[in-house]
Amino acid sequence: MIMSTSLIFTVRLTEVFILCIIFSVVIARDAPEAKKNLSAMLRRHLKRSNIALMPAIPDDINTYRPLHPSVVAWGIDSLGSLDNPQRLKNLSRDYNALGIKLQACNVWLLTASARVLYRKPEYQNAVCVDIAGGRIVPPWQDYTFRGVKNYWCCTNHPLFQKQLIKRAQVGIASGANMLHLDDHLGTAAAAGQAGGCFCEFCMTGFNDWLESNFSRGELLKKGIFSIRNFNYHEVVREANFSTLAEYKKGFSQKKIPLQNEFITFQQDAVGEFIKYLGKIAARIAKHPIPVGINAVNLSPFTLVNSHYADYFANEVTHYDQEDTIPPMVYLLGTALDKPVFSTGQGHCWIKVQRYNDVTRVRQWIATAYAFGHYFLYAYKQWGFSKETGTQWHRTPLSTYEPLCRFITENADMFDDYEPVVQVGVLYNNSACRNDHWEVREVCRALHYANIPCGLAVAGDKWLRHQLSQKELEQFELVVIPKHSNPMGKQTAVLEQWKKHNEVMAWSNTDEVRSYLRPLVSLKNGDKVWTLPRRIPGQPGAPVVIHLLNRDYNAQKDTMRVKSSIELSLSRTLTDNRPVKIVTLFTPDTKPKILDVRHGRDDIIVTIPILDLWAILKIE
Repeated sequence: MIMSTSLIFTVRLTEVFILCIIFSVVIARDAPEAKKNLSAMLRRHLKRSNIALMPAIPDDINTYRPLHPSVVAWGIDSLGSLDNPQRLKNLSRDYNALGIKLQACNVWLLTASARVLYRKPEYQNAVCVDIAGGRIVPPWQDYTFRGVKNYWCCTNHPLFQKQLIKRAQVGIASGANMLHLDDHLGTAAAAGQAGGCFCEFCMTGFNDWLESNFSRGELLKKGIFSIRNFNYHEVVREANFSTLAEYKKGFSQKKIPLQNEFITFQQDAVGEFIKYLGKIAARIAKHPIPVGINAVNLSPFTLVNSHYADYFANEVTHYDQEDTIPPMVYLLGTALDKPVFSTGQGHCWIKVQRYNDVTRVRQWIATAYAFGHYFLYAYKQWGFSKETGTQWHRTPLSTYEPLCRFITENADMFDDYEPVVQVGVLYNNSACRNDHWEVREVCRALHYANIPCGLAVAGDKWLRHQLSQKELEQFELVVIPKHSNPMGKQTAVLEQWKKHNEVMAWSNTDEVRSYLRPLVSLKNGDKVWTLPRRIPGQPGAPVVIHLLNRDYNAQKDTMRVKSSIELSLSRTLTDNRPVKIVTLFTPDTKPKILDVRHGRDDIIVTIPILDLWAILKIE
């Protein structure tokens, strides 16, 4: 039985992937020259001041015009237009008319949708199945069409793969020049707590993966005496995990046989498919195509295949986490040199709708841009919670428009600017995989102490990023949160750096201050973050400092306004150049030139009033 299934799998897999073999000869997306061209394209068209959209389309595309959008980072899926691609071509034309140069098409790797599953029942056989043979439904998908649910489709099934490839082809051929992948982990995400997949293609694929990754001796140690006769489905059932409930409990307790190997197989399989979709997109466009993924919260599991991605357009937990999770996401995006286009998670938008939080959302936008990244606007935003199910929140344009206007009118204070950092906080992906998130609290403390920080990233088998000397050289001091010491070769990198530079285990901000001369000091600025930024390689360019008010009143949905904030700015910020003028910019007032007092080693300015967000321009 295993041999016949393997033969069927090989034939079908060959049918789907034959183009991959041919195409890998024609163009290698991962080749250095291709990556160089891709980076040049992003540098040419993607600016820090860009306003980015999500895909939901109003009746009149000009509705977006007040925002001055220039990027669609999370595009429309061509699933509903496979038989009529002209609709997508018209949309691309309309985007161009708005001045949008970067347009993503989206390929949703989660499902073929309940509507398609109903109209084309053969796709119901290409879904993820649990240990008991039941079809898996994603917990956050409560939509049905004529009795058919949004079943979780299997990214290892050739039929679903074929449809996903077609969706990417149609999207790019219709005018998109970026490819975004939502729920990019596909079956790898279902393979854990969701309960599967144990379909014939996953089982045969797992056998092939085991044979390719382990020697015969290693397989024997795992209890696999004959890979041809090995049936993982039967092994798990015979280990007394034959129901979905038993499997989920066993998985949470890490008792499922070959649990880690099975998850790794699923991660590798979807990674290869992501890579292949990028090649397909590039072949259609006849040039390299940036690939984005919805890596929720940039958590370790969602970063497994981030080395195949060029940018992140992703859901981020914002609500009541404004000073921890979003800043960490932006710091990590900066450290990985990948732009982040964020939006709130489904439950965040449910709460925004319930409480009509306008200022809270504006705080999300301001934070994204102050950190050098982007916040997505959706005309109609998906929201979900267990209590409410799916709801659609229509965000008024007026929530975004004042801040978008502020950003575009002052593009010169955003474009090309990079963060000024003093402290590097060691981010260890392995520690975060094991739920040691002290790194978030360390960064939060440094932000509130107005000590400019960034991340030094130690990757692992999931996050393909190696800590390097070059990465550490930008910091005056490196602090190591609890549980965050790196392993393996990255330990040697850190030890070598320690010989001539400062490294300390994290304790508190006072100890950090004892090592550093402050760049920015505040009086009367409680709960105000200062984020200085400069243009690398242009010492004569103005320095900008973003001022974020973090004192939010949730009951009134307002910021507690600050007044008479005194800022002392070190002259090292301007490389000891004389400061001639300091101007304050805010979204709701005209620019104001501030009086400057000159000290021996610093300059002092007073911010008369700070509501949500302001930028100091120092010339």
